Amino acid sequence: MSTILKLNKCFLVYVCFLGLFVCGCSESTQNKKNKNLASHDDTAFAKGANQKPTINTLYAGAKIYIHQGRLDKAESLLQRIIDQYPKYIPAYTDLAEIKIRKRKTTEAVDVLSKSINENGLDPKTLNNLGMCWMLRRDYSQALEMFTQAAGLDCENTRYRANMAMALALMQRDEEALALYRQILPADQTNKNMNILRYARSSMSQSAN
Repeated sequence: MSTILKLNKCFLVYVCFLGLFVCGCSESTQNKKNKNLASHDDTAFAKGANQKPTINTLYAGAKIYIHQGRLDKAESLLQRIIDQYPKYIPAYTDLAEIKIRKRKTTEAVDVLSKSINENGLDPKTLNNLGMCWMLRRDYSQALEMFTQAAGLDCENTRYRANMAMALALMQRDEEALALYRQILPADQTNKNMNILRYARSSMSQSAN
């Protein structure tokens, strides 16, 4: 359950200080991965050059580019996957994440909205779309997405935690507290609410 608090902190760092929303490895660990993956150059799939690449091959290539930090290459390949295989949801998710890392949240919203149009309502996609709206500080839209996600997957507490986060940033503290109390112990609930109140205050001051 503590991971919910950590993810909320990561999000608030992005909102308050315009840092990148990145969940994953530390910089040193990522650099090691990049060195290992660097050996996979553009000819990594040369053995199958005479065959049409499969969706798994294309997606594996996109993931390699992402780990290498070659986001433009990854973006292009993921878009190719979406064009050829519009039902492949992971490609939309990764493409949206790249857009967020490039601080193009409007484009990320478009990517995830297209995924929903093509594939129907998916709780993970709805949750990701909600996070995009959070980054744009449209908490009402974010709450709607998180609520739909929670309705489709009531066992996933992450969606209810994100609902609480949106409610708190909308100054609906009692509702946020009620949701947090369903999924977190009292001390974690209080920590989350204090973090969100601080973020709310900081954003209000920066807007003035």
